[in-house]
Parts: sequence; C-alpha cells; structure tokens
Amino acid sequence: MVAQLLEHRDAVAYGLTVMVTDMLFVELPAMLAKLIGEKQATMVLEMLAKKTAEEGFRHFLEKLSVKPGSLTLREVLEVFVLREGSEPAHPFQRVTRIVEEDDRITLVVKNGRESPAILAGVIAGVMEAGLGVRTQALASPATAQHLCHQDNPPDYIVYPAGEDRVVVERLKCGKQD
Repeated sequence: MVAQLLEHRDAVAYGLTVMVTDMLFVELPAMLAKLIGEKQATMVLEMLAKKTAEEGFRHFLEKLSVKPGSLTLREVLEVFVLREGSEPAHPFQRVTRIVEEDDRITLVVKNGRESPAILAGVIAGVMEAGLGVRTQALASPATAQHLCHQDNPPDYIVYPAGEDRVVVERLKCGKQD
C-alpha cells in the first residue's frame, strides 16, 4: 500500500491540496462572513491567501535556487494558466487567457469554487515572492488611491473584475515612474 501511495504521490499531494484549499477558501469564507460580515471576511481571506501564497512560492523558488526578481511578470502569471486539455497542477491554475494592455493585465478565469477575491490574493502573493515587488490585493480598484498615501505604497494592485477576471496593474499615484 505504501509503495502505491509513493508511486502516486503527486496525485495524493494534489488531492490533499484540493481538500485543504476547499476548506480554507470555500468553507471558511462562509463561516467568516456569518461571524464578521462578508466585506471583512473578504479582506481577511485576501490577506491570508496572499501571505500563504507568498511564503509557499518563496519556498518553492528557494528550492529551485531562483532569486526573487529574476522572473518576469508574464512568467509568474503563467503559473496560473491552465492549458486547454490539461488537468490543473494546483487548484488555482484556472486562467484561460492573459490579456496585456499597457500597465494592466487581465487574467480571464475559468470559474472555480473559491471567490475571485481569494484568487487575487494568491496571485498577489506569488507576484511578491517571484518578482520581489510590493503587491496589494484589493476587493475593488476604487480603494487603490488610498494606498498612494502610505509610506511605502505597493508597486502593483491585484483585484477581481467580476466573476471571471482578475486584473493586475501598476499602482499609479500621480507621478509616473
């Protein structure tokens, strides 16, 4: 039995990842929304998703001896692309298309069970670890301008745009880089 598990360890690891992801990003949001309200629950879960993804991806890159900042934004976002006819390698591999326009990238997402806000948090965390830049996941771009007044504003913001899109864009604070 142990030999069979070891032989199929990738499938076992994927199954466990799906189970934990489902618990954290499907069941937990519903429980938190009941306790503290949907808006607060979304903010908490975005932060949790970002931090978890950042630490996990940073560990993954260290194992591969890849330094933060040595990847391009496109390379980092490709982690989330699901190729047609392929099975996902991880639960967040749901992007079907990447559309680039100036400083804005729109990820077209195949619907999953977790909210787009949580996916935005995961993408922000992976970007921060992979690019070595500051990112902020937001529930809406309408709240972005208050970030410009921070001492160290993020380089990028990531936010859901409806149920089937996540947007990544440079934060513009009145001055151009």
